[in-house]
Amino acid sequence: MVSVLLRNICPPCAHRALAFGRHHDPYSLRSPASGLAGAARVRMRCAVVILVLGFTRAAVGTDYFLTIGGGYSPKGNQVSLEKNVQFFQRVLDRFYPKGVDHTVLFADGDDPARDLQFRPSESGMSEAREAVAHLFGQTRYLYDQYRNHELDRVAGPSSKSELESWFESVRKRLEAGDRVFIYVTAHGGRAADKKQPHNTKLYLWNNQSITMRDFAKQLDKLPETVPLVFVMVQCYSGGFSHLIFRGGDPDQGVAPQPRCGFLATVHTRPAAGCTPEINEENYHEYSTYFWAAISGTSRTGEPVEGADLDGDGRVSFLEAHAYALRESITIDISVKTSDAFLREYSTMPLAEETGNDSAAIDWYSADTPFDLLIADAREDERCVAVTLSQELDLSQEARASQAKELAKRLDNQKKQLSKEIGRLSRKRHLLAAAVRKSLLAHWPEFSNPWHPEVAHALDHESDAVMKVLRRSHQYAELLKLDKQLRAKTEQRSAVEKRWVKCQRLIRCLENMALEHNLPFVATTDEQQAYARLVELERQSLGAAR
Repeated sequence: MVSVLLRNICPPCAHRALAFGRHHDPYSLRSPASGLAGAARVRMRCAVVILVLGFTRAAVGTDYFLTIGGGYSPKGNQVSLEKNVQFFQRVLDRFYPKGVDHTVLFADGDDPARDLQFRPSESGMSEAREAVAHLFGQTRYLYDQYRNHELDRVAGPSSKSELESWFESVRKRLEAGDRVFIYVTAHGGRAADKKQPHNTKLYLWNNQSITMRDFAKQLDKLPETVPLVFVMVQCYSGGFSHLIFRGGDPDQGVAPQPRCGFLATVHTRPAAGCTPEINEENYHEYSTYFWAAISGTSRTGEPVEGADLDGDGRVSFLEAHAYALRESITIDISVKTSDAFLREYSTMPLAEETGNDSAAIDWYSADTPFDLLIADAREDERCVAVTLSQELDLSQEARASQAKELAKRLDNQKKQLSKEIGRLSRKRHLLAAAVRKSLLAHWPEFSNPWHPEVAHALDHESDAVMKVLRRSHQYAELLKLDKQLRAKTEQRSAVEKRWVKCQRLIRCLENMALEHNLPFVATTDEQQAYARLVELERQSLGAAR
């Protein structure tokens, strides 16, 4: 019975669990444990076996889905958010061909007003209008247009009242064996209180917002027998990793309802992805990779390879998260709820703290020899660590220190590029002022963009406007400078994304060390809670779960 259940766990973990009672040290693949370390490992082993025996459900129930999408206003409601929802709907249609209970709360709901921002592939504006807008620094929203969203099956707007109504409605219908899924593709903000940095915000329609802790209060009302999975891709979404705690507060302990989640980025950083561009080939954000890995097909129809790490024919949420960490080329430092758990309940003692009383404990750190660290790790974490190490060309045994050194060099490159961009921007400001002066000599009305003569000149005298601009030698220099600025900005972005991959690797190494150390510092209840959390993260969509 135990061996059958453990086949749902990645092979290395299953091997260790089945070794219980057959080897001197069932948790380690290296040498017999002793003293405090051995007791801790046996305690962890018992916790895991008890959990696996008790975690299965008598019957498979209904999966309920909620999608919260869109921006806070039309200018913040980019078309990529709409297309994220459409992609997710296609994924659900694939896993639930007979239909699924899926509630979508998006932007202004069924209001026919133009609530969605998009950018056509062709601007349709004259060369003169575009040139003058750049010259006067009036390019924000210049290329954007607006329409009503085109989502079907939308239940209402993404408002606090609609959100509360959904929770109240679904709570009454939930039974043991059911599951709840929440997908958020929206915008988010930092925590207002620096003393509660994880209490970040999710922005809703009409400039409303809900904090992580207020969101947790809604989850606390759900039955304790119903697990919940959430995927959130808004900026600062990492704060919502604390939804695993009662009230979103670690001091109140782990919530009795099983919860797990996957977040686009840490609680201190913005996320990638929101864009008014209509070409989905250019969409590079967390859920693009996550749902593609789950479904086996990208949002543009290409097959996805390499996401099923254990070869069981399905991609778990953990495997999808690992795929996003390995493959995404973004500014995101993505996190999962088990990361948050480990950072609350485990530790990595400093070198000077590991002597004397703790000498018998086989502590790991992020700089434990790399081969040793990955040998004791789960398959998903191991794959991320190996792949990112290869991509970053890192091979030292103290891998975290090497990654930090590389990150420091990259950070210095970013700072240097920022200085160069600042210098070029100041030079551009002076050149633009000189060019504007020559233009204003012919059309003084350009000093006020709302003057009717401005529209007349741009619509009917565009050739004359461009002739004046091209006669100015500063204008030619300005165009060259703009090109240099774009190149420097792209270079800085590339360095930033490489720096981000260093951070992903460092966090992954920390996760492996913290998981190894958990039995030394956590109670049996805490270890069981962690094992429950990871097992929930290993589930997937569809009836097979």
